[in-house]
Amino acid sequence: PFMNCIQEDLDISLMQTAAKLFEGEHDFKHFYKGDDKGNKNTIRQIDQCEIMENDILLANFFPPESYVLVVRSKGFMRYQIRMMMGLLIKIGRGEVSQHDLEQALKGVSPSFKKSSAAPSGLMVHRVKFSQDL
Repeated sequence: PFMNCIQEDLDISLMQTAAKLFEGEHDFKHFYKGDDKGNKNTIRQIDQCEIMENDILLANFFPPESYVLVVRSKGFMRYQIRMMMGLLIKIGRGEVSQHDLEQALKGVSPSFKKSSAAPSGLMVHRVKFSQDL
């Protein structure tokens, strides 16, 4: 329940570069589960998105190397993080290119199928509430 174990070799540096592409304001209509009728605002601002070595959750039964995806934003849509991670895994496997990701974030119909990462290992680490004055 603490992590998702992926058996194949992944190009972590390529995934790290691709994760940064999510930062900024983009159309995430291809990265959520919901109706595709176009009646939902799918524009979101991602303040931080990076894959880094795991130093947040450690245990003696974890593999020697593990990584975390850190994403910061004011809010997310249903399954958005799982779908973002699912695509990053496909990029790490060489199944999808960074160009495909860039196009999808511009709202162009993607050349890849939506896929979500397994829920194992998905945790909310911190929630910060702020008041508008």
